[in-house]
This record gives sequence, structure tokens and C-alpha cells, in this order.
Amino acid sequence: MNLKHVLVSIFLCASLVASPTMPWLKNARGPSGSAPAPSYLVNQNFEGTGYDNSESWSETTSSGTVDEDYTGVVLLGSQSLRLNSNEGEVVDTKTSFTAQSTAWAFCLFQPKTWNSSVGDTQFYLADGSNNILAGMFVQNDGTVKFKVNGSSSAASATTLSLDQTYYVWIHYVTSGTCTLYMSTTSTRPSSDGSGAVVLTGTAAATNTSKVILYNGYFGGQFIFDKVLVSGSEIGNNP
Repeated sequence: MNLKHVLVSIFLCASLVASPTMPWLKNARGPSGSAPAPSYLVNQNFEGTGYDNSESWSETTSSGTVDEDYTGVVLLGSQSLRLNSNEGEVVDTKTSFTAQSTAWAFCLFQPKTWNSSVGDTQFYLADGSNNILAGMFVQNDGTVKFKVNGSSSAASATTLSLDQTYYVWIHYVTSGTCTLYMSTTSTRPSSDGSGAVVLTGTAAATNTSKVILYNGYFGGQFIFDKVLVSGSEIGNNP
């Protein structure tokens, strides 16, 4: 092969690698070098009958309702989860995953009616015995507290609105600082107030292995969708 043929071959190879029309040649970091999507320990969208993605969830119900096929108010796709609790009753649904010392959880959340009294933790990471490790604690006045290691933070500067969909992130760190983020947009906020919620707390030396959606004792109705748990960061617009 002469020099001309060598140069032509090099040019053709470079063109193939650079071609935007051949997506199988993109690097492992995705378009424009962005970070790859996290690998989810839980990925629940409540589509179809029951729970999707072959996940096993267990429910606690009494006179309240856990409806994972709810179509009355849909936050994403064709179905969402509705937790409707009567006074003095508890409803929840939960699933386990491999224990993590650091974990991220995410969901879409819409309050329909407040609890009649102090409120309850509606979305939280737990240990294998269902003890709350880090959870979103919505008050009956629409403010939010972050419950971590048995203690609740001060109330949020932001007051939630009924019928508004919120994006919720929880970052759990064993023996470290945990953070709750809430926003009306898919961009994870950086500070509390101005319509967003950012609250912190310090965790105990316990790994998390369960995610629980809960409503109990004081009534209320809440809608959830797109529940994710990952051992790596869950960022904007997951």
C-alpha cells in the first residue's frame, strides 16, 4: 500500500468516528460527553396493572386506599399511585433494595388534601425494619420538615400548594449530612425558599434498604409517580 492509500484510509477512519449519523460510535458518557444515567435500584412508574418493571411491592391498608393503577390524577404516563387515608388509619406501599450507605431517592408528588393534624412522613428511605432514616414530612399547613435519625428539621420557608406537582429528591449519607430537595420544576434546587425546599439533617450509622410511600393517622390524599432509588446521584430531570 503506497502513501496515498494510507492517507485515504486514515481519513475514512477519522470520518467514521466523527460521524454524528452513526450513534453506535458515541462514547460511553452519552451525547456531548454528559454523565451516564444512574443504574436504578428501584424504578417504579406504576404503569400497567399493578407495579411495573417486575418489582415486588408490599402494601399496608385498612380503611384507606393504596391504588397503584390510579387514573383520576396522573402525574406521568397513563397511571399514578394514590394514597388515601381515613382518620386514624395507615396506608403505605414499600419495596426493598440492596443495602446502601449512600443513596439517592426521587419521586413526583402532588398533595390533594392535607392531613387533619400535624402531618406524616409521606416519602422516605428506611432500614429493613421500616424505621425512618430520611423522609419528607409534610405538615397540615403545607410546610415541610425533613425527618432524619428520629429528629425533624425546622419547617421549610416554602409552603406547598394543593394540586401542584413537586419534584422530590432525597440524598442519604450514613453518619453524614442528608438533604431533602423539592421543586415545582425538574431542576434540583440549591436553597430553601422562593418556591423551593432544601432541608438537611444528620443520619445515624445505618444503611438504607427500603423506600416507603406512606400516609397515616390524620387522613389526607397524596399522588405519587416515578419513584427512583440509586446508589449514585440522581440529578435534574431524571
